[in-house]
Amino acid sequence: MNLENIKYDIVTNKNQVKSILQEVHLVVEEGEFHAIVGPSGSGKTTWLQNIATFLHPTSGKRIIFGEELTPEQSSKFEIIRSKIGYLHQAPYLPKNIKVLKYLELYGSLSGIGLTTLEERIPEIMLELQIEELKNNSLSKLSGGEKQRVALASQILKKNISLLLLDEPTGSLDYDNCQLVWNLIERINKTGTTVIVVTHDITIKSKTRNIHSLDNGKLSNKKSKKN
Repeated sequence: MNLENIKYDIVTNKNQVKSILQEVHLVVEEGEFHAIVGPSGSGKTTWLQNIATFLHPTSGKRIIFGEELTPEQSSKFEIIRSKIGYLHQAPYLPKNIKVLKYLELYGSLSGIGLTTLEERIPEIMLELQIEELKNNSLSKLSGGEKQRVALASQILKKNISLLLLDEPTGSLDYDNCQLVWNLIERINKTGTTVIVVTHDITIKSKTRNIHSLDNGKLSNKKSKKN
């Protein structure tokens, strides 16, 4: 993945142009684990959504999975997005469905067979400690529980090559944070590229590829991970 001179502007209510990202550069090799840190409002979510092709740069070059992507190439986006798992900071989940059924439906819609789902869902639910929630309605879950269910659904997607995570531990206590980081690290070790936006200081022990985004500009901050 190569993102070069990425600039992203918006037009305010006062019809003024505001720069959210300013000539940002990032190179991510296949299978790497990168973290983006920085203050609230610095553009971290905007940056992640440009990588996911939910948003499109005002200018710059964006190459993902070997494809240079521009807003005009909409025919490529469906294929690109099928290879990406994306966890929103505040994930939206349908209300009137139980946890297990939701995961089954999500997995099947991504092309996973029933036999595989029957094997993988219990494993992932156990790892995230949400197995006791399987018969609960999604509408009855706490914010942290919803976050873990949403993460499970993204991991279940078929043929994921890139996992993008926006504050995956933002609503979790310490113990559940560790569960989530352990799972993310395990997924990364299987070869999946991971890019995470986080305020969690424990990220320093997870990866050396840490970047600071502030005032729309990205800088590298190598950690001392062993």
